Amino acid sequence: MAYITGKQAFLQILRQEGVSYRILKQRTKALKGFSAEDDRYVAIDLDKPLIDFVGLARALGVPGARVEKAWDIGPAVSRGLASGGPYLVEVRIDPAFA
Repeated sequence: MAYITGKQAFLQILRQEGVSYRILKQRTKALKGFSAEDDRYVAIDLDKPLIDFVGLARALGVPGARVEKAWDIGPAVSRGLASGGPYLVEVRIDPAFA
């Protein structure tokens, strides 16, 4: 995200579904790491607390929008393209679909 603040990128779309580093968790389980023993992972699950990527973007000077409904994606992308500069669209996916 810090990269796009200094560039003329028009749109960044961040898609969130399962908010964790799933590949790291899977490898830890496969290798029978310490965390796999009691199923407790440090800094792997990113939902405690949930990261506010739109707020983070704004802190870096990049406007953005969070989208939770499919019909809101088009208008959010249109606003991003019309902004003339960097813009973040965070698309939250219901975890039931992940």
